[in-house]
Amino acid sequence: MDISKWFAPASQLVKPGGAAQVSGPVQATPAPAAPAASPNESMFEDSFEPLNKMEKEMKPSAVALATHSVLKAVDALMAQGRYAEARAFAEGLKNSPFAGEPFNAWQKFENTSAHTEQGSNKVTKFKHPADLTETVGALAQRKLDQINQTERMSNVLGRTVDPTNINEVKAYFDTISAKNPPAPLKPMTTAQVQQEFGAYTKNFYSATGGLDWDPKDKAAARVTPGTLNEMFHGDPPHPRDLTGRAATDCEGLTYLTAAVFQNNPRFDVSFAGAADHISATVFEKGTADQGFSVNLQHEPWVNPLQVSKEELAAGGKTIEDKQNHVSAGRFGNKRKSNGTYSGNPEVTGRDITKVNYKAQ
Repeated sequence: MDISKWFAPASQLVKPGGAAQVSGPVQATPAPAAPAASPNESMFEDSFEPLNKMEKEMKPSAVALATHSVLKAVDALMAQGRYAEARAFAEGLKNSPFAGEPFNAWQKFENTSAHTEQGSNKVTKFKHPADLTETVGALAQRKLDQINQTERMSNVLGRTVDPTNINEVKAYFDTISAKNPPAPLKPMTTAQVQQEFGAYTKNFYSATGGLDWDPKDKAAARVTPGTLNEMFHGDPPHPRDLTGRAATDCEGLTYLTAAVFQNNPRFDVSFAGAADHISATVFEKGTADQGFSVNLQHEPWVNPLQVSKEELAAGGKTIEDKQNHVSAGRFGNKRKSNGTYSGNPEVTGRDITKVNYKAQ
């Protein structure tokens, strides 16, 4: 469908002296009357000013309607495993005449301040709408990224996958992180697993501001895939934007990391926390310098470790002590020149019930 004409200025639809094109038999017409004084171009443009004003006011609604319609179609096709068709819709949106228009996928929440009662996990303070606004083209590209990653997940697991289902996400990462995965899969390096998890967090989660997590579920339960999945799909549902991204904060990202990589035959997970922040680090078992950090205060959220020999030597005698030391070094929000981060966690360790003590 060509929708570019929706956005043409009203005054461009007709010009002085332009004639309407009519199909059908030619009709006899009376002789024209003596012409009145011809209006100049300025008078003509002025006559369309009310329509132009109306068009400007209606354009955001038209953009929103078209964007919503495409997103719904894409989601329906993805749920059926029809990824090529979903991709065609998203490509159309990306290349549409309004791809450069601003759009806030969290717009249904943007007019409230302290913020939503949707879901048992409540967003207590959203970022300013300007911080959550992007272009329609950028939103469409993220939808394409979601389609591509969901198709990879479905191909690996041999079924149509719901990428918001934590149980299926864990099954996917357990499979691709195996050192001897089932054929025809090939073993993935630590960097490849890191990149895939980093893509997943950005494709399906959004840092909207602080959340209050449902107090009925304690920290030990929140890192269980089944329980975390229930928290993200409760009734009423967890807050999500129009592309399906779940609202998250540092706790949510850490719970997700734990749920996906704990009890993994290849990886250990260490946590670092204080009263106002928590982060996670994923290590190759038996090492303290191979893996990746997961911290909402960093950009991107998921980063390779880059551990120096000095940092490794200062970490203690056991592998667990060294892992905790490295995890603590990635807790803060600013990277120093020597590769460590500022910020001092109060607690580190593999037991999130001790690290995330405020959730007890």
